Formats: sequence, C-alpha cells, structure tokens
Amino acid sequence: MKTLVKTVSSVFWTIFLFLLTTTETSQAGYNSNTETNWQSGINVTVTEDETISEELGIAGIHVEIRGTAEKELKIFAIKAKINGDVYKPVMVVAADAELDGTFGENFTCYAANAELSGTFNGDVTVKAARITLDPATVIMGNFNYSAASIQGLDKASISGTVSETPLDDADQEWNTWREDIGEVAAAAAVAGWILSLAAIIVTGFILRSLFPQQIETAVTTISASPWAAVGIGFVVFVATPPTIAITLATLVGIPLGLIAGMLFLIALFISQIFSGLWLGRKITGRFRNDETAPSFFWPFTLGILLIWLVGLIPFIGWLVGFIFTLLGLGALWLTLWHSIQTNRA
Repeated sequence: MKTLVKTVSSVFWTIFLFLLTTTETSQAGYNSNTETNWQSGINVTVTEDETISEELGIAGIHVEIRGTAEKELKIFAIKAKINGDVYKPVMVVAADAELDGTFGENFTCYAANAELSGTFNGDVTVKAARITLDPATVIMGNFNYSAASIQGLDKASISGTVSETPLDDADQEWNTWREDIGEVAAAAAVAGWILSLAAIIVTGFILRSLFPQQIETAVTTISASPWAAVGIGFVVFVATPPTIAITLATLVGIPLGLIAGMLFLIALFISQIFSGLWLGRKITGRFRNDETAPSFFWPFTLGILLIWLVGLIPFIGWLVGFIFTLLGLGALWLTLWHSIQTNRA
C-alpha cells in the first residue's frame, strides 16, 4: 500500500508541476496551424478529422486524441484518452490513461491508472499503480511494466518478451523526474516572485505621482490608528465577497457586481502600497525628508521589500502579509469614506 501511494503521489505532482510551469495556455482544442510545439488548456481534443503533422506536447486537465498523429507525441494530463492513430513514439503522463488506439512505434506511459486495449506495434513501457490489459490488447514488441497491481496480462496478445521492473527502481526514475521538473518549478516561482515585487513597486511609484495627496492621507490614517485600520480592513475583507455574490445573484445587479469584484481585487493589490510606505517610514524615522516634502522612495521600497521577505517565512509569513494587507485595505477604505463625507459637506 505504501508503494502504491508513493506511485500515485509521484504521478500527481509530476502532472501538477508540469501544468504549473507550462507557458502556453488555451481553452480550446488542437490547432494544426499553430507554430508552437506545445498545446495546453482545460480540455484539449484532436478530433477524428484532424492530423498532427509536427512534434507536439499537450498539457491539460482532459486530453483526448481521436485523430491522427504523424510525429512524436507527449501528453501530460489528469485524464488522457487515445483512440486514434499515432505513428511515432508516444509518452503519456497522466493520473488516468485510456489507451485503445493504434500505435506505430514505441510507447511509454506513467500513470496512476493505465488501461490498455489498443494495438501497439513497438515496445511498450508502462509504470503505474494499477495496470489493466483488455483481452483485445495487441503488443507486437516487448512489454515492460512496473505496477502495484496488474490485470489481464495472461489474456493480452504479446509477441515480445514480458518483463517487470521492481517498483523501487521505478521510484528512482520518478525521483529523477520530480527533481528535474521541481527545478523548473522553483525557477518559475522565483521569477514570479521577483516580477510581482517589481510590479507592486512600480505601481506604487505611479500612484504616488498621480494621487500624492490621497496616498499621504492613507498613510497618515494608518499612523494615527493602525489597529483600527486593521480592524476595518478585516471587516471590509470579510463583508465584501458575500455582498458581491448577492449582487451577482440578481440579474440587474450583475454589471455592478462584476465592477465591484474588480475594484475589490485592485484594492487588495494596492493595499500593501500604503502599509509598505507606513512601515518604511516607521523604520527609517523619516516621515518627512524635509519640512515640506514627505519622504517616499526609500521608505516605500524598504517597507514593501520587508513585507515580501517576511512573507517567505514558513507558517507565519502569510499571516504577516495578510495583516499588512488588512492594514492598507482599512486605510484605503477610511480615506475614501472621509473623502466622500467631505464632498457631501
């Protein structure tokens, strides 16, 4: 049972990390005129009248090949189904794989559950927690497998040799796979973190140039009563999503609900600009660079950087980032509320 769990877990995380690091995304089926070597999306389907005429990798939640593939094919999916004709080597990595097509050359499959019922003219390698061979399965070459459970081996037609690789050896291959893909995922995560940090810093500079007075008012509000800002930010954070959901439930309120939802997401994004500037000024003690102009550049950069670095600490980092988000969200709400009351007066 322990080996079975390890095999299923390895397949799942391999698929998840690969889908996470795939850069080309789409929601529709295969486009034979695309210039890329990858096609990805929620559902990717190659219909009966379509032909894949280039080496292609496909990544998706549900991938189905009903047409023809003339070149090498690689599939990463939660559920993969092939019942078309594939003339070149194929590799499938899936949680659930249904293979009942015609395969011209070597075939490799890594899956939690693999069901074979097609015709395989080359060698077949399957590593899965559970393998099922239909009596209609025809394997013209050699069949190598690693599995915690296999059914139908004695009923399938296999012309070549049948060999079993111990699951311990298969686990070693999975470890190599996970290390390679994990390095790619880690690099993507670091790049995403740096780009996101740069984005919020640039956004802060832009907002400062456009709305200097409003930003200073928000920071002053935090300085006057930081815990009150956190409390109000928490109320806004908790109350806004249900309010938007209720608005969306009414036909006439859908446009307003969509606008409110977008504004709420924007508010969450820019809230750390206010709390970051306040924190930076608190640390540096430079609420004013001179007697007339408030200091912005270095306190803001320092504050944002500290918030994001602390956010990397396991277990407590997310809580610190959440509190600073509530702090800025409450200050933003109070600033808008006071502005509305002033205009009414």
